[in-house]
Amino acid sequence: SRPLLERPSIERLARERPSRHSPANWWREAVVAAAALVLVGAAVLLLPRALDVQSELREFQRVEQTAIDAYNGAVERHGAGKLSNEGLADLVDRQVLPPWQAYLAHLRTLKALPPQQARWIEDLTRYLELRARAWTAFSDAVRTSNPAKAQEAQRLEQQVEALMRDQTAKGGRTTKPDDLAAP
Repeated sequence: SRPLLERPSIERLARERPSRHSPANWWREAVVAAAALVLVGAAVLLLPRALDVQSELREFQRVEQTAIDAYNGAVERHGAGKLSNEGLADLVDRQVLPPWQAYLAHLRTLKALPPQQARWIEDLTRYLELRARAWTAFSDAVRTSNPAKAQEAQRLEQQVEALMRDQTAKGGRTTKPDDLAAP
């Protein structure tokens, strides 16, 4: 008599089971692997990226110092009668604002940062935007000798100073990069 369930022989299993390396399986495995790579790559791109805060701070300080030195030098030359109103406005428009606005544009490209670094960039961006508006208003006021524009420039400059005081009171987020280093 024959048993109801036969134990299959290894040879028969090998013949009936498709090879793991058959063309159909290889193609399926390649598609699955490619899809996994795409998903992992997309996930990596969406993760917050740490910013080199020290490098960013050095660049900001360089841009700020250069702009402020150019601005202060122009105002001094104007006060000494060595630079006309038009010359002062042109210097602000051509030497102070362009590098400032270029750095501001750079900051606006920084996305997907860890939360603390994103707040630091937001604070810095707010400062740069306000300072640019103040210098633009100053340039317009000087160029046109318009008292209303001069008052607007002065009001914006006071806002810049208030923002700087607020940041200092909050612990100087814009001046403490060590606290912003990625874990």
